[in-house]
Amino acid sequence: MPRSGIMDLMGGDIAYRNVVSCLRPGTDVLFNWTPNFIEALYEGKFIEFPEFEWACRDDPAWEMNKEFTHGCGIPRAGYLTIGVWEGMSDMWPVAMAVLKSINFTNLDVAIMAKLFDADGMEPVDAADVWLADNEGRWRSWLPGTT
Repeated sequence: MPRSGIMDLMGGDIAYRNVVSCLRPGTDVLFNWTPNFIEALYEGKFIEFPEFEWACRDDPAWEMNKEFTHGCGIPRAGYLTIGVWEGMSDMWPVAMAVLKSINFTNLDVAIMAKLFDADGMEPVDAADVWLADNEGRWRSWLPGTT
């Protein structure tokens, strides 16, 4: 809900409220991570940091600025994963096939987060909206539909 150029997250995560409270008209830089609802609301571009290497976490000599560490990006292999019980393939092979087919994009997750965090929807309602807007995609994840 826009209010004088500042989005009121009404009870959202305190980190969001702190970041958003700093926004002023003409803001050019916003600290953010991805996926995140912010990218579903605003156009922008992420700063490309140097490729991740473990040395950047603890070796200041690795950095351009020799006084600090952590100047590289995060590992790009991703943090969003689907975890399953090791016996799932044997017990529920069709469910396992569906899980292996699911492929959310970064923007998918950002839009779902926006529905909850910024639009104030309950998680079930946000899921219903996403499912309705993306029926062709999620149906393609079901076995026998491709």
